[in-house]
Amino acid sequence: MLESILTGEAPSALFRRIIEADASISNIRLGEIVRDEFGGLSGLAQQIIWHWKGPGRGQGLSDENLDASLRELFVEAGYL
Repeated sequence: MLESILTGEAPSALFRRIIEADASISNIRLGEIVRDEFGGLSGLAQQIIWHWKGPGRGQGLSDENLDASLRELFVEAGYL
């Protein structure tokens, strides 16, 4: 489901599309999905996603910070 991240799509854009399709999905669930699809990522990836200021949240990481942080982790894990 998340392979578009590997072809250059910003994680925040993809996560927003997923949430538009199913508003019941939480940041915690998004973190679990990423963990399941990309097992080589460190646990920090989940924590970053949990702290993302996604739709309906008043606090958290901006889209830009989420994207930059996750990109770095994807590179470290050898996905990018």
